[in-house]
Amino acid sequence: MAFNDIERKRTEKVVGAFVEKRRPPPHIRPELDLGFRVKDQSVEIFEIRPVWRDPGQKTEHGVAKASFVRTQRACFFAFPGQRGFVGGSMGDDAVILQGAVAETDDQRNALFSTVHGAGRVMSRTEAAGPRRGRRGKGKITREMQNEWLAKKGVILRGGGVDEAPQAYRRLADVLETQGDTIEVLHTLRPLVVVMAS
Repeated sequence: MAFNDIERKRTEKVVGAFVEKRRPPPHIRPELDLGFRVKDQSVEIFEIRPVWRDPGQKTEHGVAKASFVRTQRACFFAFPGQRGFVGGSMGDDAVILQGAVAETDDQRNALFSTVHGAGRVMSRTEAAGPRRGRRGKGKITREMQNEWLAKKGVILRGGGVDEAPQAYRRLADVLETQGDTIEVLHTLRPLVVVMAS
């Protein structure tokens, strides 16, 4: 899937700044330069050199190419200044964050991405037990779920124990592992959670 207009502009800005920092001095550029293009869902960086038999013509030699693949569940983009929402479990805080403004090596190594949620520590079956007609119990009871939510002051309407807070990592711990790649702008505390049962 191709970049949308916003993604394209952000990508061009970030890649343009990256290439500009690495271009040779102006007096060398007629003989050797760097360029880039964004096409569909790919970014290509290339050298620009004169053709040796005809210096009036230029040729391009690929240096790097990256294609972005969008999947249903993936990390969020977190380019410098790009905002996003990351939710926790039904009994945990959520945050509005942005990619750190000061572009860091850690951000580049993470491909300017961040988590999309806290992540599970147990499967739905492990949390709630087998579904309909199968024997066995899950590790979390409705009482355990309600006790957790009561301590947090969260009202729950619907929702099964497979989505209980105990089945998820704590969002604060997950965000801490992101280091200086992100900046938390706002923390949102749940008051009422409405889910399908």
